[in-house]
Amino acid sequence: MNSLTPHNRHKTFSDGIAPPQRLREVPKYLFRKTKAFLARLFYIVGLVWQSAPAVLIFLALFCVLDGILPVVGAYISKDLLNEIAVLIQSGVSSTGNPW
Repeated sequence: MNSLTPHNRHKTFSDGIAPPQRLREVPKYLFRKTKAFLARLFYIVGLVWQSAPAVLIFLALFCVLDGILPVVGAYISKDLLNEIAVLIQSGVSSTGNPW
């Protein structure tokens, strides 16, 4: 049976929120989906906090570090590449010692 048959058109998903049928229903749908997501997220964070607060803090710190380290790497790479460009523009030969 085709999943696009008329009796399946208004099917709701596991969160009970039916997908929008018209464009004007999209903002309300997105609000409901976001609200349901955040409710589940805070529930899960609460469970982890009750069971092992150290794990939650540990994971949060590593998430922050995971976001900061690429910026630090890009900053270091920028300085390194700028120095290489200066050496190339100064006419250092490939066989000579630039130091």
